[in-house]
Amino acid sequence: MIRILDAGPQTTVQDLGRTGQMRYGIPPSGPVDRFAFVLANRLVGNPDAAAALECTLIGPRFEATAAGAIAVTGADMPVTVNGQDAAGWTTIRLKPGDVVKLGPARTGVRSYIGFAGGLDVPLVLGSRSTYLRGRVGGLEGRALRKGDQFEVFPSGPARPRRVAQQAIPSYAGEPTVRAVLGPQADRFTAEGLRALFGGRYEVLPQSDRMGARLSGPRIEHARGHDIISDGIAFGSIQVPGNPRAAIRKSPPSVLATSGASARRGRASRSASTRLAWTRRTGCSASPTRRWRQR
Repeated sequence: MIRILDAGPQTTVQDLGRTGQMRYGIPPSGPVDRFAFVLANRLVGNPDAAAALECTLIGPRFEATAAGAIAVTGADMPVTVNGQDAAGWTTIRLKPGDVVKLGPARTGVRSYIGFAGGLDVPLVLGSRSTYLRGRVGGLEGRALRKGDQFEVFPSGPARPRRVAQQAIPSYAGEPTVRAVLGPQADRFTAEGLRALFGGRYEVLPQSDRMGARLSGPRIEHARGHDIISDGIAFGSIQVPGNPRAAIRKSPPSVLATSGASARRGRASRSASTRLAWTRRTGCSASPTRRWRQR
């Protein structure tokens, strides 16, 4: 059993997502940083889709009441076991009574804690992922709180594993987001296109799991920003009437399965995930080869 002593600002249970429910307005949820999530599971011998914890900015402090193993990946959060430093991106064995703490992220935003066996929380529509806005899945559809407890599925002894240093992504610096023009690109002026692909943008504190809100050079519309509502794809760059853009960095939620703001382009999946790593700092957009050939 895992006992939460301090939960952190937003720690949720996630697996690889709740598929097949978008027709009902229920998004997949799942990890924002899929790469780090999958490796957290592999390091403890789990299937890729096993339920784990996603921690935002500051991780939890918890007690393991039985022997087991964990792995911490993603944002650079300092990890301690009983007050002693422990490494990330590797298998960490725990004894009964061990207390694990993840501190504030030095770089990046979200860390993942994989537990050998996977977290045993109820399946809701085929997934254990938490969808906070809909209060679905995870632990009662909410972020963890102090005093929460949950079981871990049985597992055999975890074989020690470690991710090679060269394979660990850097969560520091300012990313360049690669993008292609979208279906409403003609609704922007040439100057607006140059502003997007030539300017630097700051990721604002209003960003969340659904999207990154950006501030930077004004993106000029040619014929107004309102369009007939249509679907929003992962990575869509939305430009509302104000000069700030938003990049969809996770599948749309029940509150935003369609949109009525012109979309000038779409960031690649890897670039959208990279934005999910980015704190309040700068980024810039770069056109892909497909865009250059047009």
